[in-house]
Amino acid sequence: MVQLTPEQSTILDKINVYRTAQSIYFPGGLDPLGPNATLNRVAQVFLDSLLERTVIENCNATVRGDPFLATRNATLSDVLNREQYGGSDFRNTTDLVAMVWTGYGPNEVVNQWVFDQLDRRGQRRAQSLRLSQGRTQLLPVFDERYNEVGIAFDSRSLGCDLEGYFYAIVFGFNPSPSTGDVGVSVDLSVPIQATQTAAARATQIAPFIPTIDSALTATATSLAATATPRP
Repeated sequence: MVQLTPEQSTILDKINVYRTAQSIYFPGGLDPLGPNATLNRVAQVFLDSLLERTVIENCNATVRGDPFLATRNATLSDVLNREQYGGSDFRNTTDLVAMVWTGYGPNEVVNQWVFDQLDRRGQRRAQSLRLSQGRTQLLPVFDERYNEVGIAFDSRSLGCDLEGYFYAIVFGFNPSPSTGDVGVSVDLSVPIQATQTAAARATQIAPFIPTIDSALTATATSLAATATPRP
C-alpha cells in the first residue's frame, strides 16, 4: 500500500475524476491511475529541482532554466533509471508535469491545469514534458497509455500575502503495477491516433459536463413548472 500525504491524495482524486468521467468520447471513462511509490520519489526529485530553480522577487515566482530537468541537468529518463522504475519504454510511456501556481492549491490545481491547456489566448503556463517537445497534443490526464502516477507537492510564501504552490507529477505505465491497483493495458507497439483524437476532444468537453447537465435539468424543471395543462 502506497502511503500518500493528504495533498497527494487530493491531487490524485482530482486527476481520476477527469479520467473516469463518462462522456460521448469515453462512454465508460478511462481507468483511474494508481499511486506508485517509485514515481513519487521521481516526482520529488523534480520538485526539489523546481524549488531550487524558482526565484521569488516582488511577490512573483520565476522558474529559471528548464523545469523538466533535475539537479545536474538529469533528464526524466535519467532519474527513472536511477530510481529503477519498472516501466517498459520510457520514451513512450512516461510524462512529467512541473508547474508553479499562485492561488491554486491541491483542490483547484487539476481543474486549473485542464482549463489552462484549453486557453488559446496566450502561452500556456503548465505543460507536460511531451507537450513541450511537440510529441503529443494530449494531456497526460486523458492519455490511456498511463496506469500509475507519482505526485510531489510543496508550498512557499511569495510575500504580499500570496502563497506559491509547487507541483511535480510523473505519469507512467507499468505492465505489472506493484501497487495492486487495476491499470490500463495498452499495446504500445502500434499508433493510437484514434484514441488521441478522441481524448483530445474529451479535454474540451469534460470540464463542462456538470454545467451542461445542470443547465438541462434547470431547463426541464422550468418548462414543467410553466407548462399549461391541456383541457
